[in-house]
Amino acid sequence: MLYYILQVESRGNTVIMHVRNLLSEMVAEEKNLKKTMLKKIERYMEEIDDLTVKLSLPVFEAPSGLTIMQKEKELRQEFDV
Repeated sequence: MLYYILQVESRGNTVIMHVRNLLSEMVAEEKNLKKTMLKKIERYMEEIDDLTVKLSLPVFEAPSGLTIMQKEKELRQEFDV
């Protein structure tokens, strides 16, 4: 009986370790995604600013209150147009 309890405890600890590792990987991926999106936003803003000057267009301002993903999408669409 004691051996069975030790096995269950060992498996439980293994599961906890795997879940922690998975969560750590997910957090790292999200941080990398955020960093990438912020770089894209900066690049799009620079390119849009450059184009508006060259084409003598009014300055483009992305709507405020957007999430990072929404802002990247808005800028990408503006740049592609």
